[in-house]
Amino acid sequence: MALPTIVNNKYASRVTLHATANGSANVTGNSTTCDIALVNPAANTSETVNSVQIAQVWWGTSNNSNFWTIQRGANTVLILTNSGHMQFSEPGSAMTEFANAATIVFTLNGVGASGFCRVELQKQSTYDASQGA
Repeated sequence: MALPTIVNNKYASRVTLHATANGSANVTGNSTTCDIALVNPAANTSETVNSVQIAQVWWGTSNNSNFWTIQRGANTVLILTNSGHMQFSEPGSAMTEFANAATIVFTLNGVGASGFCRVELQKQSTYDASQGA
């Protein structure tokens, strides 16, 4: 599976992934094992992502018979039809189901399906100067 496009990415903050086809992202570990961990050569530091939570999701599909599934590892956490937006960062609405360290998998379902899915993740990270570039 391909890595979704990284739209923006900030240290110990949020990262946004944009998919237009099936794909996955390894979301924990340091910059050698994690698709969203950052390295700052100027400061000789690297980020280790310990976990992520889904903060927001935007999606759209080409017709009503197509849909997106979002998984954390092997666990389906969202099934998204038509188009829309969901925000999980409000108090009491965090998306904390299943392992917050699990890979995020995007699957676009349906015959001749087309569409997009954009997921904003909240990172919980630490820094390690010994892993810097």
